[in-house]
Amino acid sequence: SFVNIVGDDYGYPFRNVENYFLNDEFTFLDLECVLADSGNPAKSGHVFRGPSAYAKILTAGGVDAVSLANDHTNDFGEEGYDSTKSALETENIAYSEKDSYLVYTTKNGLKIGIFTVSVKYDRWAFQQAVNKMNKEGADLIICYFHWGEETSYAANIRQINNAHTAIDNGADIVIGTNPQVLQGIEYY
Repeated sequence: SFVNIVGDDYGYPFRNVENYFLNDEFTFLDLECVLADSGNPAKSGHVFRGPSAYAKILTAGGVDAVSLANDHTNDFGEEGYDSTKSALETENIAYSEKDSYLVYTTKNGLKIGIFTVSVKYDRWAFQQAVNKMNKEGADLIICYFHWGEETSYAANIRQINNAHTAIDNGADIVIGTNPQVLQGIEYY
């Protein structure tokens, strides 16, 4: 298992790519699991949990911020979700929750605003967040979606329409995760 392979070698998961992430301006990823040392699954089926100490993997790998806007951050209920946030805070990893935003200032002073969405895009909420991120001085605005059909290599029409709407309403970049495979890039 992952726990047996990693043990307490928190640098292991990113070892072969850490030079990219430790030396870049900003590394952001989808944290699609719970970081908690105990708890009972809140649902059946696929549930994902790692020890709270695994937040150190993110630090060792050069991760600056994560999205908690996905279908697995509540796998262990409110207790698991709170434990995840606490583990991230302990490691000074910034995070954005579902239908929320953060403005992250990089080591070189670039302010990156990120709005995170899980599945359903609320244009009004996004527009309000863009206004707030702009007031906080965001130099770049990213709309991050957790969306799409798993194992589909092509974005569906709803993804394309929502991405275009996000760009039309202030996003500089749209990023999406969830399909478990790579999907294309569009310049719009």
